[in-house]
Amino acid sequence: MSSPFEVVVGMSADDFFKHYWGKKPLFVKGAMDSAKGVITADDLAGLSCEVEATRLIQKSAAGWDVRYGPFDDSDFADLPENNWTLLVQEVDRMDEAVNVLLNSFRSFPNWRLDDIMVSYAAPGGSVGAHVDKYDVFLIQGEGTRRWEIGLTPLKDPPFLEDLELRILKEFVPDQVIEAEPGDLLYLPPMFAHNGVAVTECITLSVGFRKPLVSDMVASYLSEMLSRIDPEHQLVHSLEKSVEDPGLLDFDTMESVRSVFRSLLYDEESVDDWFGRYITSPKRGDGWEGDDEEQSWNPDNVAAHLSSGSGFDRIGQSLCSYQKAPGGSVRLYAVGQVFILPSGIADIARIVSGVGPITATTLGKLASNDAVCRLLARLVSIGYLQPE
Repeated sequence: MSSPFEVVVGMSADDFFKHYWGKKPLFVKGAMDSAKGVITADDLAGLSCEVEATRLIQKSAAGWDVRYGPFDDSDFADLPENNWTLLVQEVDRMDEAVNVLLNSFRSFPNWRLDDIMVSYAAPGGSVGAHVDKYDVFLIQGEGTRRWEIGLTPLKDPPFLEDLELRILKEFVPDQVIEAEPGDLLYLPPMFAHNGVAVTECITLSVGFRKPLVSDMVASYLSEMLSRIDPEHQLVHSLEKSVEDPGLLDFDTMESVRSVFRSLLYDEESVDDWFGRYITSPKRGDGWEGDDEEQSWNPDNVAAHLSSGSGFDRIGQSLCSYQKAPGGSVRLYAVGQVFILPSGIADIARIVSGVGPITATTLGKLASNDAVCRLLARLVSIGYLQPE
């Protein structure tokens, strides 16, 4: 039986990863009828008035103009009838219908998923010819968009100067495609593309990332630094007079090396840091900590499950887990870690995986007090939402 992703791309997952992923574009006509009309322009405009991760991009005779949200009604009142685009990040975490579309992309590790960005474009609207440094699936929700794409990845292409947008200085497309509602275009990193709205249209972008090594190292070292006693000195003993005062000898350097070994080669610390790092919200909108209004207790969870109701996931990239010695697991959600003993370790796969979270799928775990406490906590921190 084909997986939801295989249905979308029209081939086996093995064939997709072998022939297309990271290698060349793929256009699939009518791939996702479920995306048709999944969100309206008014809905998107409303979200753009609530969050910071949103932009208005307008092209005119004077050049490109970029404005950043949150917006209000007055920002839209004076816009022309064409040549502008509204983009909103992380719509999957704010709109349940958009979030459901991610069920078709569960053939990837959670931590590689970035978000679903949604754009509305008036006729002629575009963000210019550009490249992305990540894999992206572009799904047409409404209207028609013309995609001009390159079929060879670019390396260090030149961009127009003095612009906030990274628009390619030169771009000659190899292929032109008109995407209609339900159509899907996959683009690997560094393949040039330019999407221009033929009519009013809505496009949903499902992005898959790899974190920057520089960001990872900075985050890890910052955390390690916070654990060090600021008064702790380098271990170094002098037991006799030295013959060469200018020499940084082996014992001195070995003492220095040992400090960094303890920071960089502690596998358990690295593993735990990465779990929290990669599941932390990247942009922050709507994730300021525990929501008191959503504060649940185990009794609430047990009653909710007993009634036949379940829980929905909000932001699949915000949850992953690691196997630990002895059959236990470390579950990471919204940047927090939960240590689960072997007896309830299966709950990690359920809450971070695919399919409903109900009494039926939980089985005996549904009546386990520790599981109910965990689910209550996941509701409170915003990863789970009661149906």
